Amino acid sequence: MVIEIIGINKIIGSKKVINDVSLSIDKGQVFALLGPNGAGKTTLIRIILGLLKPDKGNVRLFGEKLTDQSRSDLLLRIGVQNDGNLYENLSVE
Repeated sequence: MVIEIIGINKIIGSKKVINDVSLSIDKGQVFALLGPNGAGKTTLIRIILGLLKPDKGNVRLFGEKLTDQSRSDLLLRIGVQNDGNLYENLSVE
C-alpha cells in the first residue's frame, strides 16, 4: 500500500471537517479526490502530507506511520497535482 488512511477524523473550530474517512491507494493506481467546496478535500491532502494532524485515525505511507517519517523524506516520495481546470473544448485523439 502506498497510501493507507484508517478512520481519519478532523475538527477545525467547531466544525467536523472529516468524519471517519478510510481509503487505500496501491502503487500504480490513479486516484482523484473530488467533492464540493468545504467537503474536506484540502484538509485530507494536508493530513496525508503531514501538514495537519488528524484528531483520530492513522495515515500510513509506504507501510510506515506518517509520524515515523521525516517530512523531507516524505516530500521526496509523494506528489500532489492540484488542478481545478476543466478543458471541455479539448478531446483525446
